[in-house]
This record gives sequence, C-alpha cells and structure tokens, in this order.
Amino acid sequence: MRSKSHYRFIVSLLLIWSLFTGCYSYIAKSGIPFYTGPEQECYQDLNCDCQTQKEQNYFESLICHTQNQLDDNFTYRLAPDLDLRVEGFDPKDKDIALKAPLLLRFAWFSDVQFRQHELKLGSKIFSRSLDKVIPSSQRNPAQEDFHWAVYLSQIEATNRLHRVEPIDFMIHTGDSIDTGSIEELYHFIYISDRLEIPWLNLVGNHDVSIFGNYVARLGYGRDPGVIFYPVGNLADFAWMHREKRDISGFGRHFLPVPATSAHTPSVNTHKDKKLPPTFHHGFDLESDKACSDLPSPIPNYEECGYYAADLCFPNRNYNFPVRLIAMNSAKEDWWGADGWIDPDQRRWLKGKLRREGGAINLLFVHHRPEEFDAETQGLLTDPTNGALVVFTGHTHKHHLKRHGGSNGGGYYELNTGSVLEFPQIGRLIELRGEPEGPVWLISRALWSSPMTVLEREMPSQESSGEALKECRDNRDEKRKILAEAVRCGHYGAYQDYLKNRKKKWRFWDRSQPFDEAWAAANVIIPVSPPESVKKK
Repeated sequence: MRSKSHYRFIVSLLLIWSLFTGCYSYIAKSGIPFYTGPEQECYQDLNCDCQTQKEQNYFESLICHTQNQLDDNFTYRLAPDLDLRVEGFDPKDKDIALKAPLLLRFAWFSDVQFRQHELKLGSKIFSRSLDKVIPSSQRNPAQEDFHWAVYLSQIEATNRLHRVEPIDFMIHTGDSIDTGSIEELYHFIYISDRLEIPWLNLVGNHDVSIFGNYVARLGYGRDPGVIFYPVGNLADFAWMHREKRDISGFGRHFLPVPATSAHTPSVNTHKDKKLPPTFHHGFDLESDKACSDLPSPIPNYEECGYYAADLCFPNRNYNFPVRLIAMNSAKEDWWGADGWIDPDQRRWLKGKLRREGGAINLLFVHHRPEEFDAETQGLLTDPTNGALVVFTGHTHKHHLKRHGGSNGGGYYELNTGSVLEFPQIGRLIELRGEPEGPVWLISRALWSSPMTVLEREMPSQESSGEALKECRDNRDEKRKILAEAVRCGHYGAYQDYLKNRKKKWRFWDRSQPFDEAWAAANVIIPVSPPESVKKK
C-alpha cells in the first residue's frame, strides 16, 4: 500500500508540472513582446484592413496601413536604356542584346541592414564618437527612423513592375540586419514577405554577429532600458525564415517567425516558373531536386547557410542550363567583418559549378571574391567552369570587375550597394539570348517613385536638412504616409552621403561618387565567353 507521502510527492510533481507549463505557455504567448517595438500604444491609431489584424503588433499594422494607402501615382522607376553602359563586347551590339529573347528576370537587393535604432554600440556617447571614424555605428536619425519605409517602397515598386513585366524572384545578398537583433530580422522578413514573388536570402556578417564585427555571445549592444535579443548564430537566422509563424518565448523553437502575407505565394505560381519551390527563402534548396513539385529539404541546411538550385524553363522547348548558387561567406563566432569560404563549402562549390558547354552559373555571395583564400579564387577562375557571373554586396558601393586567372579562366563580378545608403537603389537583372548562342546580362537600377535618386535632382543640403527637421518633429504623422516616410529616410541617407564624401582623409569608407556608382550599376555584359559573342 502506497504511503500518503508518496501521493503527496506525485501531486506536488503534477502541480509543479502544471505551474511550469502554464507559465511557459503564458510567457510564450503573452510574455515580453520583444519584436513589437516601442510604439505599441499607437496601434489603435492605424486603420488596417488586413485579415490578421488581431494578431498584429504595431509594426505589422504600420506596414499594412502604409502599403494599403498608396495611390496610383506611386510606381517603379528603372534606369533608361540610354544609361546602360556596354562592357566586354562591341557597343554597336547594344540594341541586339536588349532585343534578344528574355531568359530570366530577377530583382536584386543587398545590405538592407534593418536597424533597431534604440541599440547603440556600447553606449550612445561611444557610438557617436566612433561614428567619426567608422561611419556605420550611428546614422542620420531620420535614416534610422525611416529606413523601413525605403525598403518597403522598393518591395512595392518590385510588385508593381512584376504586374507589368513578370519577375521570377528576388534575391538579397546578405546583411538583412545591422546590430544583430531578432527584432531587426523579424522586421526584414515581414516586409520582404510582402513581395508577390518568391524571394531568397543569403548570410552576411551582420546576420550572425553583433554590429557585423563582434562575437554574438559576448554582446556589444548596450543601452539603458533596451532589451537586446541577438540572433547570434546561423541556426536561429535560418529558423526565422520558416513559413510557419511561431510564438516568442524561450528556446529556438519559439523564435518569432512572421506570418506569410495572405497575398504572398510561398512558391512561384506563374506558369513559367523557373525557381524550384522553397519554403525557407532558399535555405531549403538543393539542385539535386530541381524542377520538382515538392520542396527539397536538406537535413543540415541550418548548419550550412548555402544552397543551389537548377532553374527551369517549362514553357520552352529546351531546358536552358542555368544554375543558381548561394554561398555563406560569414565568419560565425569570429571577430571581424571580413569573409571566408570554409573547406567543406569550397568542396561543395566545386561539385556545384556546372561545366558542360553552354551552362551558366549565377553565384551569389555576400563578400567580394578577393577576400577569399587562393584556392577558392582559383576555383572560380577555373577555365573548365561553364560561364560564371558572381553577384556580391558588403561594400555598400557599386562595382563591376572582370576577374581573370593565370590558368586562362575568368568571370565578371557585379558588386552592388546598400539599400541603406544613398542612392539606395536595387537592381533589375535580365538574362537575354538563345541556347547555343550569345547570352547577355543586363543590370539596371530599380527604385520607387518617391525617391529622387539622381544626384543632380536632389535638394540642396540646406533644404534637405530643413525637410529632415520636419521629419523628426512630425515623426508619428510622417510614418503613416509611405511616400512621406520614404522621403524622410531618403533625405537622411543623402545627408550621410554628403557628410561622408567630405572626409577625404578616410579612404576606406568614404561615400562613392554618384557618377561612379551609376556607371557600375547600369551595364550590359556578355555572359557567354567574349569570343562567342564576337562570333555571332
């Protein structure tokens, strides 16, 4: 016969278990809303018609409201054909390249670097002092307050362009966030999910480190009264890209995952879909399962952060051999912002570069190739590779470079600037050509109509400064009208551009002259080897 103490022990365990699960459930569902932002009291001021309004925090309501109130005057902007510079073949053939059959069209953004503006490096005083040397620890207040609006306008501009000229996907080449907080990543994913096309992401140094330089476990983001939840590692970064919404709380499985917008397809629903289905914004892709109707999960994708996919052309009478390869060049648990490719990933890359005649490899990586080891650089210039184009970010500037190797191989690298910094443009990339013939890549600037972009059309520093003062004084009202919020963020970036351009003694992070950036962003290059272009 069991003693009373035994039953009391069992009852105590049940009570403890009930109390624990009850508290755990409460914390998970009703605990500190660490991704809602500081303005939750403004929630009732926003009238939003989204179906999931009751599940939304202030930020989600704000995005929904501002996107829904856009009028017909809002649209996309593209650099005109006249501004496209020809590189690597006869300029007389520019019209031939522009009129060649379209193979692929995608939008390309980089280094959005969402900023939780309450967080500073060490403290506000230290951050302000450091900014005089490294202009990345603190930005123009309006730029920090309204950067979300600039990115949202780019997303909506992409949607409107897609309705006119279908786009196959969007890809972002790393540094989604700035200080490294979960709130920043939540906001980036939530806005990116407003796209009406599939989108892919890459890992940058800011995505797995604090302020892009510091080991996450040591913690360098400090400010009184701010609760800082770092992403801190690749597994958490990849987990937050899941399709399903999870609740905030303790443990990785309770990281906040934005709900997919009602109008946003998880996979490309167009008849001529070229990208295989992805449910983790690329991190679940692998080229072995290309063109399948089902996702192709990789058991250890969260530990890798790199992936590949063969693009499909179902509405053609041929399967054009184009492979998309996304790399992870971030140093996790390591001090510093420089990039590297570890040996396992290098071996994987060697097996993924298509080498058959006529094959095209589109390689996306956050850091520029010159930061990699000699073996990786030699692999990229291997003459047995198929045609290769490399897309990079990280520098916050625009460059075009032809890389050649001692072994005779070579490729073009397109390096794009940050959506965070002036001129804040994205890119529209097109592949045009025919199988067994020359193929061209056309890159042109993409932005939204509230942004001026062209330097000669920007207001003077004095008048833009007055506009920014109005933005700060009327912050809550400005952010409810997307076009106004975009101009605030855009003028803030322009003020930083002018400030950093004057510091001639600082050669490593001075603003890039606009004309240089514009020339590098708007180009036509041969994807096929130059000799095949000449033989056409």
